[in-house]
Amino acid sequence: MTDPTPPDIEQVTQEIARHLNETLDGPVRQIRMVVTHMGVEFAREVLRETMAIESTGGMLTADQSRRRTPGGVFFYLAKGKMPAEARAIIFPLPYQAKRVPVVPWEDRLAIARQALEASAAGQSGSLTALPRLTLIGRPGPVFHEGSTVAFELQHELSPEMPFPRGIPQPPALTLRFLVLASRQQYERIEKALKKSLKERLIVEGICTLDPELNVILVLPVILTTRSNQKRAKADQRQPMITAEDEEVAIALPGHPVPHPTLEREKQQQRELYRRMKEKEETRAERTARKPAQAPTDAEPNQTNAASTDAPKPAKLTKPAAQPAAVSAVPKPAAPSHASEAVLAQIRELELAAVTLRERISAMEAKKQPGVAMTKKILENTERQIEALRRDLSL
Repeated sequence: MTDPTPPDIEQVTQEIARHLNETLDGPVRQIRMVVTHMGVEFAREVLRETMAIESTGGMLTADQSRRRTPGGVFFYLAKGKMPAEARAIIFPLPYQAKRVPVVPWEDRLAIARQALEASAAGQSGSLTALPRLTLIGRPGPVFHEGSTVAFELQHELSPEMPFPRGIPQPPALTLRFLVLASRQQYERIEKALKKSLKERLIVEGICTLDPELNVILVLPVILTTRSNQKRAKADQRQPMITAEDEEVAIALPGHPVPHPTLEREKQQQRELYRRMKEKEETRAERTARKPAQAPTDAEPNQTNAASTDAPKPAKLTKPAAQPAAVSAVPKPAAPSHASEAVLAQIRELELAAVTLRERISAMEAKKQPGVAMTKKILENTERQIEALRRDLSL
């Protein structure tokens, strides 16, 4: 069996290994790969630099813990000089050692013909769904014909595009896509495309090969723009957001804010009414105590009168009859207390209405969400104020 390695490569490999004092199979094999892939001159140049470094004291390792061996210096210099593709072959990392090599584009024909022959023999697979394609970019000239709109999208496929290992690497290609959309679909996004050159069109649809036109034909199911897509995602996060104009940019808050709802506003009003009721009850109790304390102020005078004029027992019996009169004092004042409570409630609601109007003005100026819901809450508050005023007038 003949040695497949040319004599000059093997001779240079042994020469470099002798200068580096490398005798193990692993390092010698890597030296041979350096000479084979990078050339004899490259290997000898790296060897000269290695010997120069060794003559001046050598080179330390990356952690500065020890001095590199001559072979270590050689491999370190070789790695830094060679391109990444050669480095991955000669000095593969642990995860690169098992990687499959790059497949040339021409090698696709053998395996592709086998698959097509099997398909022609009735052994083809089946699709459970139609093939869909997503395109993102700027359309070319747009042509209208009846209810149909047509435009082309092109993409230059670079040969440097990183495909997964094992996939045939295609050469430079120009991919052409012809989109046939409805006029109604395109009119929805036409304004946004004309407004900004940075806007991007998003086409998602069924794709097929048109042999007569020699293009990939795309029939869009979804035709939108990137800004509209972002707005739709924001609407899904906050279902209460509504935008009458599609071109208005909704400024979302930087931190989560509780969205105003009718139920939350009703709960806040119920809490407000509860606090108002407690205040009014406390006020009514204080008012009821004041008439009750008035007779107590008169009692010392009556007692003094009784002490000065003892033969008059009738004056001593008068205080016993006064509690009945005292208990009757708050009853005429009840309507005034109720009207005060209603007036206080009306004042609170009017303050709430003023706050809501200011909030609506600020939200409309900043184009914030929830304006429609806040207006409904304001209308509900105004109706309650009118109802309380009617009750007060009765």
